Amino acid sequence: MKFKEELLQFIWQYKLFAYKDLYTVKGEPLEIIDTGKLNVNAGADFIHAKVKIGQMVLAGNIELHVREKDWLLHKHQEDKAYSNIILHVVYQADQSVQGNFETLELHPFIDKKMLHTYQIIFDNKVKIPCYYIFKRPPEGEYSLWLDHLTIERLEQKITSIHEIFLLNHSDWNRTTVVLLAGYLGGELNKEPFMQLMMSFDFRIMARYCKNIFKMEALLFGQAGFLDNIDPADDYQSKLYVEYQYIKTLFQLKPIQVIAWKFSRLRPSAFPTIRIAQLAQLLFVHHHLFDELIKHFNYADIHKIIAAEASAYWDNHYHFGCTNKERVTKSIGQQSIDTMLINVIVPLLFYYGKRMDQEARCSQALALLEQIKPEKNHIMRLWESLKLLPNNAFHSQALIQLKNQYCNRHQCLKCKIGLHLLKGN
Repeated sequence: MKFKEELLQFIWQYKLFAYKDLYTVKGEPLEIIDTGKLNVNAGADFIHAKVKIGQMVLAGNIELHVREKDWLLHKHQEDKAYSNIILHVVYQADQSVQGNFETLELHPFIDKKMLHTYQIIFDNKVKIPCYYIFKRPPEGEYSLWLDHLTIERLEQKITSIHEIFLLNHSDWNRTTVVLLAGYLGGELNKEPFMQLMMSFDFRIMARYCKNIFKMEALLFGQAGFLDNIDPADDYQSKLYVEYQYIKTLFQLKPIQVIAWKFSRLRPSAFPTIRIAQLAQLLFVHHHLFDELIKHFNYADIHKIIAAEASAYWDNHYHFGCTNKERVTKSIGQQSIDTMLINVIVPLLFYYGKRMDQEARCSQALALLEQIKPEKNHIMRLWESLKLLPNNAFHSQALIQLKNQYCNRHQCLKCKIGLHLLKGN
């Protein structure tokens, strides 16, 4: 096994070695009073440490290396940032280094079973590195880890929300509409949907929001479905006439219709259906964010988002193509749940953060607990290890664990990995 410095740091940080009856490479008795704090900035690996060598108590920094000669290879002897080193900890003492510090060779004091566990995890090629030796931590520790993972995932999501918020001139309602539109577009049509909602001044939409026909004319027109076309039926023709008036009045420029993707989509997810649903949502709720912020209850928010396309779309998926069967095209419950998880909860969490209202953040987290857990390939993996999420708060944590820790082999930063290694 190739020993890495990050493993040595991990072992030192969590005292995963026999830290009693220690001695330096010169044979001096050594007592670790405080291993110090892991330093994430430039300089020594651990700061604010305290040790006792012989009869002398020393306070300062500790530097770790796999081999003793790494001190020279890294030229620490020339760097003033390493002038306050009280102990040099190495896995293997292979070369004597001169300095105002003692050296501890940690290799003899590390449990070989723990190294074997580490090797099993890091040599594993399965989707969850610790799969074959998996053991869940105690309930309290496991619960705290899930909390951390969910919040970490939300923090990552609000980074992109922050960028969109600034692009929309710190307008909460417009940001909400752009985000929801992007989600309605799915993977294939996210970008054109967001372009659509940023292609016109929302004051124009406010002017037409009390008339669903005019709202559809504005959105379908700006989406390119009513620009330089030969209308396919009477309804599209009427929308076309209305849009030409709006376009001329406000000097609008639509996005290109070729941006929209229909292939590999279920008809219910066609961009035409999604635009019609979005038009209905904005027709009913003119100030969407203002409505959402009043409700942190799952049922209430569900009612707000549950929009259905206008009657024309009951037997259409495209303009001019009539279906014999009439089906109301409403946003389904599963789609709304996923929208809540990926858009609304992160948005409300971001609002709490930006407005320095911790209670709002807590309400957003509580909303996740009211939503059923996701069902996907990641959940099936965890379920095979008997990790069954109770709600979306837990499933989001497990998705974060898989994507940010298992996929990246960040097992030394994972509380489950720590539990397995400490178990020895």
